[in-house]
Amino acid sequence: MLKLADLILEATLTRYIESRDFNGFPIAELLTLGSSESVLRDSATHLVQDGKISCKFARVNLNPHIKRVPDLTVDRQLELLGAEPLDGIVCYPCEEIICNRINVDIYNDRPFTKRLVLGSAQLDFLGFELTVLDRYLQDPRYHCILRDYSGMISIGHEASGDDHFPERDKILIENFGLGYTGSRRPHESPHF
Repeated sequence: MLKLADLILEATLTRYIESRDFNGFPIAELLTLGSSESVLRDSATHLVQDGKISCKFARVNLNPHIKRVPDLTVDRQLELLGAEPLDGIVCYPCEEIICNRINVDIYNDRPFTKRLVLGSAQLDFLGFELTVLDRYLQDPRYHCILRDYSGMISIGHEASGDDHFPERDKILIENFGLGYTGSRRPHESPHF
């Protein structure tokens, strides 16, 4: 029989991988197995300490079921694991656990999705070279707005209805920001 920590880890990983949006696992669902709250908290605490899961908490996240923002420090997670009501705790697998379970290389052609699969928060900062935008600015099938500090890109109406236009290129980026160094030069960051 699996230990409770193994059940938490398996349930967390399964929910994360099988959900469409990489959702977390509400730990309170395991109360139906007859475990006490304290044993459940202790098991989750050990998993967080071992770097196997991270937790989001209703007290500090608008929607803990999605990983919108980066994780709290381990110390803060451990503090909240002891204080938060169980129905407000949602678990997420850490990158090493995910990589041991699935082949993340299948997402190589979708770098942003791959980052989410690997456990990045949806609102993590991610910089890119401005030349990346040129593809969209030069393509009349896209509608682009570029301001001093932000922009928007969307697929145009005709291309969105074109069955021959690849679905993965039918994008909408409602808002992105532009970053600058202290000398007002665009921020340099790694390429994808």
